[in-house]
Amino acid sequence: MKLLKRPVLVALLLLVLLTALSGVDLARAETKSLVDSTVEVPNLGYYTITRDIDIEGLSNVAVTGTVDVSDGTISLYVMDPTGYQSFQKSNEPDFTLYRADNIRSHSVNMPITASGTYYIVLDNQASLLTSKTVKVQLKLSFEKANDTLLMYAGIGIAIVAIAAVAFLVLKRTKRKTGPVASTVAAPMSSEAMVPKYCVHCGAVMHQMARTCPACGREQRQ
Repeated sequence: MKLLKRPVLVALLLLVLLTALSGVDLARAETKSLVDSTVEVPNLGYYTITRDIDIEGLSNVAVTGTVDVSDGTISLYVMDPTGYQSFQKSNEPDFTLYRADNIRSHSVNMPITASGTYYIVLDNQASLLTSKTVKVQLKLSFEKANDTLLMYAGIGIAIVAIAAVAFLVLKRTKRKTGPVASTVAAPMSSEAMVPKYCVHCGAVMHQMARTCPACGREQRQ
């Protein structure tokens, strides 16, 4: 109840809570393996790795990792279904989401902005005679909301909001009711407290009496 009587404390508590939450990272960083393998890419050909990526509920999503070629160089492409269909028809990477040509050791960092199917192509078509051994290590990095922190933050804000609403309701109720009327009797005047005596027989009389209750005679004004 003390909290309800002090709206300033309620406001300060809410301010402190929001300030604390502003300094807390409500998202946690995570990673998920996409590719961790060594593949043989034929000469005059290419090797395709297909992955379905769902980013719903995630933020700052990216494909990161490394591609290492043990003997020579290759080209690396990442495509969506439309780009990959075009590549299959023409063998040319006309529509790519990510491209790195003639790589031997390459670090990948590709943002992902939409869910869908992604085609990772290791292209060795430029090599007439030799195949290439390629080690691919790629992962999906992302941030996911910390549900536990969000839950406690919501509970805290709800408690403060309920306290503020209760205070406003109590304040309005007091205004409608108004102050309680005083029932204390007014004090008697000093004149009413002085005894009055009959001018004829000396009997005690009421201040307002005009006739003596003892002798019955009328009093002079």
